[in-house]
Amino acid sequence: MKYKILALFIALSSILFAQGVTPIADIIRDFPGNLSPQPETYTIEGVVTIGTEEHSAGRLRVFIQDNSGKGIALDDGSYNSPTYLNNFKQGHLVRVTGRISEYENAPQLNSLTGIQTLDFEEVIVTELTIAEALNHEPYYGLYIKVSGIVVSIDPPGTSAGRNIQIAALDNPARSITVRFWNTFGIDISRLRIGTPVDILGGLSHFRGTAQIIPGYQRDIIITLTMPQVSQIEVFPELPYIDQEITISAEIIDYDGFIASAVLFYKTTNTQFTEVVMPATLSSIRIVNIPAYNTMESGEGEIIFHIIATDNEENVTKTQDRRITVSRRKPVIYNITIVNSPDEYEELIVLASIIDSVEGGSITNAKLLYRNNFSTTIREVPMEDIGFDRYEAIVPGFSSGTTVNISIWAESDSNETSQVDNFPNGDPIRYVYPVTQNEVMLRIQPKAYNTHNGENVEIGYFVKEGDIVVIRIYNAEGKLAATPVNKITSVRDGINFYNWNGRDSEHRLVPPGLYVCHLEVRDRTSGKIKNTTAPIVIGTRLK
Repeated sequence: MKYKILALFIALSSILFAQGVTPIADIIRDFPGNLSPQPETYTIEGVVTIGTEEHSAGRLRVFIQDNSGKGIALDDGSYNSPTYLNNFKQGHLVRVTGRISEYENAPQLNSLTGIQTLDFEEVIVTELTIAEALNHEPYYGLYIKVSGIVVSIDPPGTSAGRNIQIAALDNPARSITVRFWNTFGIDISRLRIGTPVDILGGLSHFRGTAQIIPGYQRDIIITLTMPQVSQIEVFPELPYIDQEITISAEIIDYDGFIASAVLFYKTTNTQFTEVVMPATLSSIRIVNIPAYNTMESGEGEIIFHIIATDNEENVTKTQDRRITVSRRKPVIYNITIVNSPDEYEELIVLASIIDSVEGGSITNAKLLYRNNFSTTIREVPMEDIGFDRYEAIVPGFSSGTTVNISIWAESDSNETSQVDNFPNGDPIRYVYPVTQNEVMLRIQPKAYNTHNGENVEIGYFVKEGDIVVIRIYNAEGKLAATPVNKITSVRDGINFYNWNGRDSEHRLVPPGLYVCHLEVRDRTSGKIKNTTAPIVIGTRLK
């Protein structure tokens, strides 16, 4: 379509412009040279593509295009004048005189005078691809139409306006800005990331980057006919079997209205039950479903989907979603390693433990531990010291021993829980401080799948102030990486480093056997100590 339109512009440009009227293409061609030393005044004649009829307050932006194949914005502070409201409406053929100026490097006319309405004409729309619109110079100022999907939306609240970015379906990485001035009062609240749209507006630029400026609500065409179901949320996300569950979703029909919305839910062993999702004042619909234990005993899953039907009988069904439902078990939290024992001193651990069943109680609590990488698990009973706090005392161990800890608890309903990590994901463990003369290297003996993102945790235990160098060699003795080269500053000498399996050139090392070499230099005596440990990098999973 763009070629036919440009040909039409070229054909019309052969008709002589009225005496004293300058083609807009000439103004654009000479810009910005016609800004200095004194901005020039021009009379133009063209069709209003974005007019004043949708303006509410604030900045006036009017676009006009003529038969030279270009368009330009008009800007004037006295926009409330009846002259503007009556003359600058979409489709009006107008003649106006103004002075050339710029807005963020884009040409425009202001200080408008001699405004005349000559006729009414059909507004020509130039259809462009997003790639063509980004190359704005051949089409500058024209009223254009582009198609794409929304890839970003500015948050509300800016004083002047908001931007969205739309991109072609086949190239979402390349997008163009659509600028919505607040003065036009265009509602973009129905737009979402991924919404397919046709956008009409004046093609301009902001600091040299192309942008489209719509002027009317009808300039946004959401090209969807099916009901849209999004923002599905479940509360609580991980319910207990005795909790009622709330499910909400945003349900919209862009070219009509939602006639019905129904949620279907079931457990693994039952049939679907349907419940109507009632309309609300917003597009968010909310429904409650009963607790799991009123449908089926034991823990398990609730499966649900939503079916929405619009006024044209178009139907959208969401994919099945699953909610994991669990029994109320003991809750273990606020785990604290109370002291910092030296070699062979006892380790004291506290934890808060409660039963999540109303009226229930904790009948048994234990601290489970294993040393270093041993598979032998030892138990220490935890004593109830009041206020839901439990205490365990672990016997002391030699310097450099790692005590790996878990907390286990059982309730009077025979439900159990076990916690192995702090809330931030760190393991619950204590490493006995090293002495002045010890150097230790701790790496769990296992195959590490670094190609899938697993790190190799390297524990190196040395005294504070030593110079530490960790080198990793392949099976042929070739240096692969030097991940650590520093002076230690940890007072108790306990250090950990997570190696990501990459060599000195940031490439993942191939599977195989590697040797981790720890070199420790005493900064006072210059004495060097060394130790090694194997690392196995496993085969990449496919």
